[in-house]
Amino acid sequence: MEHRTEEISRSDIGYLRSLIPEEEEKASNREKSRRVRKTAKTETRMFTCKYCEMSFCRSQALGGHMSRAHPGKSCEYKKKKNKRKSREVERLKLLIAKRKYFRMLSYDYDELFTTPEGRRRAQGLIDRTAIKKIKRELTKEEIDNFFENKILDEIKQDS
Repeated sequence: MEHRTEEISRSDIGYLRSLIPEEEEKASNREKSRRVRKTAKTETRMFTCKYCEMSFCRSQALGGHMSRAHPGKSCEYKKKKNKRKSREVERLKLLIAKRKYFRMLSYDYDELFTTPEGRRRAQGLIDRTAIKKIKRELTKEEIDNFFENKILDEIKQDS
């Protein structure tokens, strides 16, 4: 059996293309361009460490390197750390405000919250808006005094 090879002219190519629906042709072209883009990205894209100039092929590799070689240097880590610190300060202010509120009502905060019965009684006494107001009005001196008293109490308990 002999294979015949025929040359196809440009007009024949145009005719053959006209037989293919346009949308199929566009879809095949899109797929080709995606494949080209994907291979181009993976081959040329490199991820570089800001601190030691090492290069990595994948972002995950750079992330692993950053967490091991440069812990605590990323901006995201610093933002998280600051957010945690501000939350701790807010919790502390809330605790001081609650203590102050219960002192105003002539109750000892520690006695109320150490027993289940005391906690139930305290739940009925809590006025959240009053506590929030006290928290907003707290001064730096009151917060510092709270720390000093807390430290003195811990020293007394240790000795």
